[in-house]
Amino acid sequence: MRAAFSFCAALLLCGCSRWPAYYAPPAQFTMPATPDTPVEVRLITMNHPDAPFSIVEGVLDAGHGWGFKWTLNHARFQLIAGDLANTDFVIRYAMDPRTLRDRGPVKITIIIDGKPFDSFVEGVVGEHVHRHPADELTSESVRTLDVSLTVDPPWVAEDGARLGIFLGAIGFVPRP
Repeated sequence: MRAAFSFCAALLLCGCSRWPAYYAPPAQFTMPATPDTPVEVRLITMNHPDAPFSIVEGVLDAGHGWGFKWTLNHARFQLIAGDLANTDFVIRYAMDPRTLRDRGPVKITIIIDGKPFDSFVEGVVGEHVHRHPADELTSESVRTLDVSLTVDPPWVAEDGARLGIFLGAIGFVPRP
């Protein structure tokens, strides 16, 4: 027992013979004082997982599944863009035969930042792409654009929902 005690005491004295080495704390990272540059969101594709972050209201079941989603008769989106020179505003949509038969041709109106931007009438069944030059929206800085889409007349579903069109994508693309 005495031998075990002396052995433990010797180990204890040998193990604690030096203080740990001193190390200076690492240099701290300082965040820059300027704000982060905003990430541009120029095109919203309805089945993309990030789509719900740019849809303010009026698009049903966005962010997954098949490429086209029903809009209500009024939908709002937020796009973030800067220089829009040589850029077109594009909307990729589809017209359903049943809804078109029930309501006839529809007028699609696009308002950007509270100002009328484009309006057109569609009366043909199938997939469509509509483009409109966006040069007038050019800005020196990156900014948020509030985009409203209105479909008139709406199609009233059995559950009372006032539906607009099947929307595939909406936003800005370079001019071909």
